[in-house]
Amino acid sequence: MTGVQDFVQLEYTFTNSANEVVEQCIDAGIYHCEVRGATTSEYAPPKPMSTQFEIKAVPVNIAYEFDANADQMRVKTGVVMADCTTFSTTLNEEACTDPSLVDFSTAIPGTYTLHTQIEINPARAQNYLLDENTELTKTALFELRSENAWFTISVTPYQPDNQTLRFDLTLENAHFPQEGSDVVLNARVIFDKNRLQPKNLQYGILADLIGNNGWRGNYLPTNQNLMNITTRYSYDDYGPLDPNQKYGLGSIEYTITDKDASNLIWRIDNLRINNSFYTDYPFDFYANPITVMVNRTTPSEFDLYPVEKLVSQRSLISNSVYTDRLPSGTINLDTALQNLQNYLNS
Repeated sequence: MTGVQDFVQLEYTFTNSANEVVEQCIDAGIYHCEVRGATTSEYAPPKPMSTQFEIKAVPVNIAYEFDANADQMRVKTGVVMADCTTFSTTLNEEACTDPSLVDFSTAIPGTYTLHTQIEINPARAQNYLLDENTELTKTALFELRSENAWFTISVTPYQPDNQTLRFDLTLENAHFPQEGSDVVLNARVIFDKNRLQPKNLQYGILADLIGNNGWRGNYLPTNQNLMNITTRYSYDDYGPLDPNQKYGLGSIEYTITDKDASNLIWRIDNLRINNSFYTDYPFDFYANPITVMVNRTTPSEFDLYPVEKLVSQRSLISNSVYTDRLPSGTINLDTALQNLQNYLNS
């Protein structure tokens, strides 16, 4: 109601489509609002006026929106959390405290599966446009990458014959500090055990990786659909790593137990290098994940959940993790961070 002096007191009455008086207009539906001036002896109140409005039901659409500056993933649904009997988000099957906001600020570069599930309270369902096409669950795959990776691992797939698949690993851009200690590379290798069987396993669990430039390592399967690589490089024996050089880490071979190698997905993530003992830099230094798709000829499962790349803008300092390997009292976190900062400045 416009054209009314500020001192005039107005009263409002809202009624719903069933002509019931309501205190608040929250649910979807058509409402009638009557406005009238309060009765007073000081002036003639304005005549009552009315209007009608509609609150429309809203669509449900689960979407993920990444904020690279904050390293946070916002989960947008169009649903009010209070209207849900279930509203959950998991990151790699771990429940998130806040289902609408996923924090990646301390996550290491790697592959992450995000899953959101919603169940709307039937008493509140009228507020949403729900039909057979409405999806109340969503799963998405993300590769968290860094603009400031400490090093790079490149992978070249090679198929010497129809029954063998080989992956050659190469270390490049080795921008991380080393002192006279072993440099250890750890990674997680994910593959389909129903289609690939690692070859030349010693004692059923270990496979040697013999690279050049002094790398010696092994390949350790676990009881899950993944394997770990550990490779050691001795600075004492072979000198410091040159970021302009490429270092062969060795090859991993598989026997193809399926008919062929079509539509195979092979992935390495959680790539990290650490200086193992007695160093001024007791940190893990991370690299970006790698996904290799071998001879894809038809759409695969990953086409249904495409891998989206998330790029974190964290600094090199925050892209390392203090590991506290040194004897107690030898070095503390503040000193180690200062050493690392001095290394970057140099």
